[in-house]
Amino acid sequence: MKKFILLFSVILFVSCTQENTNSIRLGVDQTIKIPVTYVSVSANIQLEDSDAATVEKDGYEKLSHAVNLLEKLGYEKEHLEINSGEISDRSYRDEKSYYYSSSIRFDISELDKIDTIRRALLQRGVNSFSITAYKNAKEDSIYDQAYQQAIQKAKEKAQGLISNQQLEIGKILNISENVKGTFGMPVTAFNEEEVYLSLDAELSIDPVEPLFNKRYYNKRIEFTIEFALEE
Repeated sequence: MKKFILLFSVILFVSCTQENTNSIRLGVDQTIKIPVTYVSVSANIQLEDSDAATVEKDGYEKLSHAVNLLEKLGYEKEHLEINSGEISDRSYRDEKSYYYSSSIRFDISELDKIDTIRRALLQRGVNSFSITAYKNAKEDSIYDQAYQQAIQKAKEKAQGLISNQQLEIGKILNISENVKGTFGMPVTAFNEEEVYLSLDAELSIDPVEPLFNKRYYNKRIEFTIEFALEE
């Protein structure tokens, strides 16, 4: 079973508020190493042609082939975020003046099949495939554990700093957090109903060493925690 890993650093701020009420404020800089349980991907189709009707027809056909393949692999359309495509006129640039672009976004939970799916889609006309985010279905619960551990870490540090004074750590007066940006783009929420793929032999895709074998992704959280100091 994969476990997430927490890396801590603590920055100290000591402050005194009004009258006789003292407080101590610490910044806990925390990096969470989270195991990947699924990925969000984007499969894209881009075509160019001098004729608008032709590029639109070809684009829709390739998009339809890609969607049909994903349905064959076990996906339902409601689990696919399909951009049916748009055409832009680029006559000011070159002779192939019409540009068609469409995309399909979806999640893959069987990580060892990412490259197989990628190559199967390329055979159906997709010409760009990328991972938009590494995710963990239980990320919220991991945050909760990180939150509690950050409080404990800050409290232990604060107690060490006031150990030679006639003071005790009191209640939490304030806590804030800042989650730093992570790999990828915003994606739709992962479906609670996981999709398990059944790759048919007729796809003619031989298994290979997975290209996308990232096992963990990192998220950095900066906590600022202020405790009351009691005499």
